[in-house]
Amino acid sequence: MTNIIVEITKYSLILLMTFYTFLSFRVLVMKNTKVRENRYRMMSLLMYLIHGVSFISLYITSNNIEVIFLYLAQLVVFIITGFLYKVSYKRMSQLVYRNMMTLLMFGFVMIARLSFQKGVRQFIIASIALAVCLVVPMLIDRVQLWGKLSFLYGIIGLIILLFVYLFGKDIYGARNWIVIGNFSIQPSEFVKILFIFFVASVLSKRHDFKRVVFVTILAAAHVLVLVLEKDLGGALLFFFTYIIMLYCATGKLFYLISGISFGALSSVVAFQMFSHVRVRVTAFLDPFAVIEKEGYQVAQSLFAIGTGGFTGMGLNRGLPTSIPVAESDFIFSALSEEYGAIVGICLILICLSCFIMFVNISVKFENPFYKLTALGLSTMYISQVFLNIGGAIKCIPSTGVTLPLLSYGGSSVISSIIVFSIIQGMYVLHMRSEEELKRAQAMMAQRLAKRKLAAEKKREQEKLSSKSSKKGSSAENSVKSAPTATRSRFSKKDDNQGAEANVVYRDKKAYNRSIYSLTYIFSFLLFLVIGYYSYFLVAQGKTFVNNAYNKRQDLLAQYIEQGKILSSDGAVLAQTITNDAGAEIRVYPYGSVFSHAVGRVLHGRTGIEQSESFTMITSSVSGFGKLTNTLNGVKTAGDNVVSTLNAKLQQVAYDALGDYRGAVVVLEPSTGKILAMVSKPDYNPNTITEKWESLNKDQSSPLLNRATQGLYPPGSTFKILTALEYMRENPNYEDYEYKCKSEDRINDVTIHCANGSSHGKENLKESFANSCNTSFANLGSSLNMDSFRSLCESMLFNKTLPTSFKTAQSSFVLNSQSNPNDFAQTVIGLGKTQISPLHNAMIAATVANGGLMMKPYLVDRVETFDGRIVKRYSPDSYGQVISKKEAEIMSDYMKEVVKNGTGTRLSGMKVSVAGKTGTADYEIGKPSHAWFVGFAPVENPQIAISVIVESSGTGSKYAVPIAKKIIEAYFK
Repeated sequence: MTNIIVEITKYSLILLMTFYTFLSFRVLVMKNTKVRENRYRMMSLLMYLIHGVSFISLYITSNNIEVIFLYLAQLVVFIITGFLYKVSYKRMSQLVYRNMMTLLMFGFVMIARLSFQKGVRQFIIASIALAVCLVVPMLIDRVQLWGKLSFLYGIIGLIILLFVYLFGKDIYGARNWIVIGNFSIQPSEFVKILFIFFVASVLSKRHDFKRVVFVTILAAAHVLVLVLEKDLGGALLFFFTYIIMLYCATGKLFYLISGISFGALSSVVAFQMFSHVRVRVTAFLDPFAVIEKEGYQVAQSLFAIGTGGFTGMGLNRGLPTSIPVAESDFIFSALSEEYGAIVGICLILICLSCFIMFVNISVKFENPFYKLTALGLSTMYISQVFLNIGGAIKCIPSTGVTLPLLSYGGSSVISSIIVFSIIQGMYVLHMRSEEELKRAQAMMAQRLAKRKLAAEKKREQEKLSSKSSKKGSSAENSVKSAPTATRSRFSKKDDNQGAEANVVYRDKKAYNRSIYSLTYIFSFLLFLVIGYYSYFLVAQGKTFVNNAYNKRQDLLAQYIEQGKILSSDGAVLAQTITNDAGAEIRVYPYGSVFSHAVGRVLHGRTGIEQSESFTMITSSVSGFGKLTNTLNGVKTAGDNVVSTLNAKLQQVAYDALGDYRGAVVVLEPSTGKILAMVSKPDYNPNTITEKWESLNKDQSSPLLNRATQGLYPPGSTFKILTALEYMRENPNYEDYEYKCKSEDRINDVTIHCANGSSHGKENLKESFANSCNTSFANLGSSLNMDSFRSLCESMLFNKTLPTSFKTAQSSFVLNSQSNPNDFAQTVIGLGKTQISPLHNAMIAATVANGGLMMKPYLVDRVETFDGRIVKRYSPDSYGQVISKKEAEIMSDYMKEVVKNGTGTRLSGMKVSVAGKTGTADYEIGKPSHAWFVGFAPVENPQIAISVIVESSGTGSKYAVPIAKKIIEAYFK
């Protein structure tokens, strides 16, 4: 029953919030006052419904009666506050008020969900702030000295910041807190309001260069103290707000460009000077590279957002408490996880609606002080929204600023309420001034009408038309000047001050053009955040949810029955069943055959179970179907993953490798599909729990997937690349000749051919077919090692393989500065060069595919439980890494290996085979690793193979027979 209610409330909240957001923009353009009032009433209803439904969900999932009491207390406060505002301020902005209360409601719900005690505390503080700030609009409206205090605002603010720097306490790495007993306060939250008043009052009187320099110095002092306090997020807000206000006050683009340039330079300096800045940038660039430390917070934030998706987990069904400081800096991530991205986007749009309303108030004022103040508050507000949400979703580095009205913290919520109250007061002031002006104009119109009537009567009586006309004209002129004299008392007063200062103010239209331009920029930034937020969920959300550090996968599995993993030929490789005890267990019908490729879910997810985990606990069943299942208390079937693996071919490869340690990889050259992947020793995933301790102690490493993560010297299979490089450096390579005498000394190194073989006189093709070590050491010693390294790196040595699963990185370490004695060993695949079996298969497949390297993949498609295709994966090329001509030559060379060289065991088959054997010595006194790579048929390659047999002997004796069995089975 609980799940049913949570599901219903989840989708109800999405609908309610979407409708509320639509209305918050619709009322901005409504002309009809009566219709607009009806829409406001509808918004109030929606606001209370969102609040009530959220708390119902919280109570149902927590079964805590205190949640109901908290809800009722909040409801009472909201109703009383609404009544008092309506009675006290009939001219108030209803949109600003409703948006403020809606944002507060969401903050109250999420903070109470994260920590009930903090939720109660936040509610009490916000309630007091709402009561006290009820007088703020009246003070803004009635008190006339706000624009006269000028530098006093700045001096008081700077003194407060200096006091905090000297006597404050470090919390979360920044010394911007004053702690008194159990209470802590962040004074910079209030100083930012003083800062805006300071800049607005000073620049509204004069903005000549001398004053700009003086104001800039005082503003820079604020920013510098914040930097010293390590409150870089606050410093950024102050700095950016000042630059915007200065630009709009003066209209000089030079100030804006100079400010942005200085800010960019300061960011570089801050990165060099402050370790915590470097930590945030490092976490932004790659949170998973440092997930145990610096990247943990950002990674957990992204896990939450990705897991929540667009519709959310539902209140109390996620793990937002795993995000450090979730109730403050990352409240948006916590909200996204449980409410979902649709509600998250709506919240961003509501913040944008608030900003637009703030700006509208700014552009309506004639008075420069009020215009700049509204602009400053608008800029500070929207910048804070952008920095907080952008940091939470990893669109920008996290700055540690709070989200106004939503984040936990007394200082934050009080200052935010004050900002909204000031804006409300300015709106009231503007509306009252407008009403006064309209009344004055109406009175003047009445007087004008009376005078016109009197003039007409006088003309009739005296019949002196010329004289009457003159008097009428004088009357009209006197009347026309009247409206100017009845302008707002604030405008008149400032005009007198401007005359005294001999300053010409910017024209209102010019002022507003600057403000509108910045409005478009900020709106674009908010839409950029929405775009990145959506892109992350669509393109990257699955990757983040699948991460092994994400603990939320088990939560999703509580509501979705994990889908199956199938082979390309229809065999079930993994599925979830219910045992006799009623518990769900994951079973693997093929046991150890697919243990590494398919992987496991217990003791750490691996293989396809890891890379496609989120896919299988995601259901493409319709929303109605999911709701029906929930109502019936039945889990919804997750999507099935159809792999590229062929069950029959996998079994053949598994049996062919037998009891040897090693790996087999079979690829489709034209697509990159992995048809078979075997690694031995292996384990049975069905008994992983019982055998876990012994498997970890086993020195043979049965848990390691040697196919993708094992690294070995490539032996003579590396001669494919050596031969290619020689051909590139020597256009006359066909003229190459060498006489093999079984051994040769190259520089200070003696090289031997396998088994003491003496191959006699050979050309390049024969040297390759016979795998002649002395010949290749001879030609290889003349190669340009920088060029050779470039070739190897184009074939992905020293690079991460382009796969969706984890692979080891092959290595080639030589360059032209290396010791020449290392050249001879390296060019024959020994020395420090290492490669994985998968990578070697990719090289063989590239030759088979005309030099075009395809990205290997393990999943062909995703299907619903009843077989409907959800997504099909298409082949993707890495690029043309060698030319088609080079591929044809190398294919011919590899065909010669089978026809007349070390791979003759593969000759005489029904299909033509091309390949290269390898024998890799890795330790004195131990048998060599045996290699084979190749493809078939040569004319139209359908499979490419890589086989390694550890510590066995030569490739021709141990690896080739395994490849032969696989090729025979595939082409039967």
